[in-house]
Amino acid sequence: MRNEVIDESTGEVLDVGELRFSCFRHTDGVKWVSLLNYNQLRAMHYLAWKMSNNGTIHLSGKKKSDMMLFLEVKERQYNKILSQLMSLDMIRRITNGQYMVNPSVIFRGSVSSFGFKVREYNNLKYKK
Repeated sequence: MRNEVIDESTGEVLDVGELRFSCFRHTDGVKWVSLLNYNQLRAMHYLAWKMSNNGTIHLSGKKKSDMMLFLEVKERQYNKILSQLMSLDMIRRITNGQYMVNPSVIFRGSVSSFGFKVREYNNLKYKK
């Protein structure tokens, strides 16, 4: 699916490539939402906002401090929230400071890439 945007100042039709989206998935129900406490849900909103198009986010340095500021927590509580999100299968650690968000919960990308992202995430789950 192509996405066209109209430049309001010139009326020119701009082709911005394949339509991309981020969504909190409710296709399989919303049970995952009921598993989260307030801070965990806020953390998931932050991750949805800041994650890259491939579903990953690097949480060190400025992004880490920005997330702590957004959540209004200190480092100990921040680390606890990330650990809880991993236990709840909301995120998976790729490397130190690098995480992938479970695409079955929050997805950013094209419709055609969804299946690949789920397989990629599931492969991370089994690499320990």
